[in-house]
Formats: sequence, C-alpha cells, structure tokens
Amino acid sequence: MRIRIGSRGSDLALWQARFLQSLLADRGFTSEITVIKTQGDIIQHLSLEKLEGKGFFTKEIEDALLAEEIDVAVHSYKDLPTQEVPGLVIAAISEREDPSETLLIHPRAVDPAKKLLLKENALVGTSSGRRFVQLKHIRPDLQFKDIRGNVPTRVNKLRNGDFDAILLATAGLKRLGLDTSGLEKIQLPVDQLIPAPAQGALAFQCRKEDVAMFALLRTVQDDATASATSVERELLALFKGGCQLPLGAHCFATGNAFAVYVAVAADRDQMMHRVYVGSHTTDDLAKKAFAACTEKKSGSVFITADISGARFDALRSTGMQVSGRSLLSFTALPFDQPAGADWYFFTSKNGVHFFMLGNGSIPKGVRVAAIGEETAYALKTQGVQVDYIGDERIAETFSGIAAGSKVCIFGALHHADGLLQALSSDMQIMHIPVYANTIDKEVRIPEAAIYACTSPMQAEAICTHIDPQKKIFVAIGESTASYLRTLGIERIHIAPKRNLQSIVDVLYSL
Repeated sequence: MRIRIGSRGSDLALWQARFLQSLLADRGFTSEITVIKTQGDIIQHLSLEKLEGKGFFTKEIEDALLAEEIDVAVHSYKDLPTQEVPGLVIAAISEREDPSETLLIHPRAVDPAKKLLLKENALVGTSSGRRFVQLKHIRPDLQFKDIRGNVPTRVNKLRNGDFDAILLATAGLKRLGLDTSGLEKIQLPVDQLIPAPAQGALAFQCRKEDVAMFALLRTVQDDATASATSVERELLALFKGGCQLPLGAHCFATGNAFAVYVAVAADRDQMMHRVYVGSHTTDDLAKKAFAACTEKKSGSVFITADISGARFDALRSTGMQVSGRSLLSFTALPFDQPAGADWYFFTSKNGVHFFMLGNGSIPKGVRVAAIGEETAYALKTQGVQVDYIGDERIAETFSGIAAGSKVCIFGALHHADGLLQALSSDMQIMHIPVYANTIDKEVRIPEAAIYACTSPMQAEAICTHIDPQKKIFVAIGESTASYLRTLGIERIHIAPKRNLQSIVDVLYSL
C-alpha cells in the first residue's frame, strides 16, 4: 500500500509532508507527496488575517481528499477552520514545535535602548492582525505594512531593506533551518506575544469512511498537543473565528493543572485585552477564558506600581477602577564589587538602577542573570548582555547552569531569603545590597476590592493599613504569595510571570 499525501507546495508545507512520510515509514508504510495549489497560494493581495483559519490554505486539498485523489492531507493546524468538512475528520495532531514568535530585525534598525531592540518608529512587516495589535500594545510608536509570500521570501524582503523588522513563527524557522545570519534575532516568549491558536502543530486529515487510515494516523498523535490545541481551537470557535478578529491563544500544562493565555481585540483599531486563566482540567478552560475576555467587569484594584501605559488603559476599559503607586522609598547604598565572580545576578529593575548609579560595571568574562524580562530590559538599555532570564523555575534552571559558580546577587538590603536559599546548593552566593527599601509610612492606601502586590515588602505595607482577610490579592511571584499566606490569607492569585503585564493578565480573569 502506497499512501498518497496531499500538501501545498511551499518549502514549509513540503517539510511538513515529509515529516508525516517519516512517521509512516517508521511504521512500515511507503508514501508519495501530491502537491496541490490552494487559493491562499494564488491570492497575494489579501492580508493573512483574511486567509488563515478560513479555508483559503486548505479547501483545495480537502476537495482532493474527498475525491479520493489523495489518502491523507497535512495542514498547519492554525490554517484549518474550526468547523469540520462533512466526510472528513482530523485523525491526529502532531507533537507541537515551539509555538512562539521570532522577531527578525535589520541591523540598521537595532536600538538596544528600546523594547524589542527596535528603533523608534520602526517599520514592521506583518499581515497578521493578531501580531499587529500585540506589537502595538508593547510599542505604540511602531509602524506597520502588510507583507506576503513564503518564509524565505519574507526574509529576503527584510534583507533587501523593504522593512526594518518582520515577525515569523519560530516553528517555521526551525523546520526550514533558514539562514538568518546578519539579522538580529529575538525569540518572543508566548506570554509576551501570544501565538495563533494551534500554532506549531500539524493536523493529519483523512476521510471518515477510511477507518484503516484513521487508525494508522492515530498512532502518530501527540495527546498533550491535541489536548492543548483543543482549548485554543474552542476559543477560536467561541469568538466565531471572524476573519477580522485578532486572536492569540496558547494553552499549556502547569504542574498538575492547565492554563491559557488569550489576547483579543475587536479589530486592529480597538484596544487589546489579555487574560491568563488556569483550571484543573482543560474541559471548561476555553469557556472560562472566553468569559474573562467578554464579560464586563466592575470593582476597584490597587497596584503597588506605576500604572501608566496601554495595559492599564485596557484594564480600565473593562470597567475596573485602577489606581496604584509604590508604597516603598528607596535609598542608594555604597557597595564593592568582589573579585573572581562568575555571575552577576540582578533581582529587579531597582537593583539595576542602583548598581549603575553606584558606578557598577560588568567585569570581562562575568555572565549576567536577571529575574524577569523587565529586569533584563533594564540591563539591556545599559548595553549589558543578559545570559540568563529567570522566572518561576529560577531555582531549577539557574542552579543547573551555574552549579559550582561564584554568584553575586545585587538587590535590596531587605531581600527575599527564599531566593538565596533556593540558589545556594553547590554555589558560592554573595548578597550585595545596592539599595535599601523601607515602607513609606506617609502613604495613604485607597480602599479597594483587589490589591496587587509586586513584592513581599509591598504586601507588608498594604497589610499594615487594611484588614487583609476581607480582600482579594494578586501576588507577583511565589515569595510574595508566601508572605501573604503567613498572614492566613487564602484568596491569593499568583501572577505566572514576574512583570506587571502578568499581573494585569490575572486581573482580567477575576
């Protein structure tokens, strides 16, 4: 039996078809690839947001499958409409490749002092409304222009100077092994720029009546990917999957539970809303996230940080009353830099600020670590290369790469002891205070239903002024949550990342 595989003709589509060929060969089956041109390949004047998920890249292949001209179709799962074609079935979902986005930047447009390393008013090539609204949320100054063509074509347009930067799915770059030398390459985590539903996964489709083919394809399914993408695809269906709807959704396992990030806007010109929703199962996760995105909210929230910027404007647009400021005062401390360090570890933006204020410098050969993207960005704006960015798995990941090293931690005089204890195994740790943080006793804390705390000391400042048992708290990181638990507080929601955007994502879901 020689299996006929239907595929588009692009380099990436053919890679996907050959990937299925290899899976079938491992099971003792030979196959051949039939190239089919789709409407999406022919139409080059429409933006991708009008094509993806609407059948423009799949219909002709599905027609060939129904006509029994091929036996199985291979699709990028994100291209498939959520409504099944009568007579056809998705038999299996592949293991997902990295679902993140990669930003490629022309050398002339690199600016280390700007977020995403892009110069002011840079021109970004993208035809995706989802990418547009999320990048605009991060950098309102950016300019955009539609770009079409396959992955190599888009990269060549960037090299030729048609754009300052382009965004591509990391999965496509990895699968093609494309040469990006000479271009600045930044991989954006899925929580920073949320990918398209089912991005990075392949769908293998056959006729419903072909029971033998269904059973064969089922042997190549990755159940974890199938479970996660089912949530993302359900969200696409709940939002009606309109061709104008900029929607990002990414579901993943977290410990023994599951969570989903969602970014959505009514259209390109509307404010983007983001949510982070967790659940013990995937059964109701899509419905919970959809409700969090669409239900009107009310109530008040106080955040222990500066609350300017698009993310807080978007939160206010839901109906929430938002106020905030730091409850601490900060004082620079004199410090010395010890010799012989292998790593300099920075715990916060304040740590970077006061290190630089005290004329600190990074010795040659010393590697640099940071907690969170915002701390890393503060270092990058000072021209410092960051070798490690830690988040919720700091103890595990950093201890793995820095075992046996001498690590200098630059931060507050009153630091989180839990971090030092977590990093102390098989390392020589030196805590070097570069600033003192004290509670500002003159601050008046407004009455609110929800308090979002950016550090244990900020949480302490709040709890000295209010009855914490009657409030809901959002904590940035486990150390802040641990402090709140010592007070017997149970209504705590933990932001999954150590940044303000993560706090806002959680607030959307409350």
